[in-house]
Amino acid sequence: MSQYGQQAGYAGQPGYPGQPGYGAPGHSTPGPGAPGYGAPGYGAAPGYGAPGYGAQPGYGAPGYPGAAPGGPAPKKRRRWVLPVVLFVVLLLGGCATGITLLLKVGSGPKTLVGDYLGDVKAGRYEQAYNRLCSSVRDRGPVDAYAASMRQQDTDEGPIAKYKVTGYSVSKTALGTTRAVAVTVTRANSQELVYLIGKDGETDCLQNI
Repeated sequence: MSQYGQQAGYAGQPGYPGQPGYGAPGHSTPGPGAPGYGAPGYGAAPGYGAPGYGAQPGYGAPGYPGAAPGGPAPKKRRRWVLPVVLFVVLLLGGCATGITLLLKVGSGPKTLVGDYLGDVKAGRYEQAYNRLCSSVRDRGPVDAYAASMRQQDTDEGPIAKYKVTGYSVSKTALGTTRAVAVTVTRANSQELVYLIGKDGETDCLQNI
């Protein structure tokens, strides 16, 4: 007999041999009547089936309202993104169209002034004369105009170079005024402004 067999509190004492779920001292296997830790409160619990640990498929248990079985709840779509993007695209498109139209409107008058000064510089006085509005041409024939241009070349020096520097549109009680600013260099540089009028549908110069 083991030296511990007769000591109080071990063999033969209540709570060890014959206790459900364990068996005699020194045996590693469960005792009779207690398969699989069958003591009260430790019943077989497939899938954590004990009270308070019920099966919880896909976060569907109480405490997760509205959650979709099998995974986390889907993220909410940001429906405001597409309208904002479309608004920005339309706004940028409108600005670009406005800038393009403004540049296109100013390109005609600026080209007219540049062509006029090019004709004067090259001595093509008849072509320059035809770029004037009819109200200016009515002051005299092309010969008188050519003579005045040659006299200006003598007095101030011929045109060495010119550069268009700006274009503006203003509205007054008399109507809309379009003006082209230009720097003309003869013997000295001059800042000139040419007013743009119309003969029918054609742009023309209202001053020389």
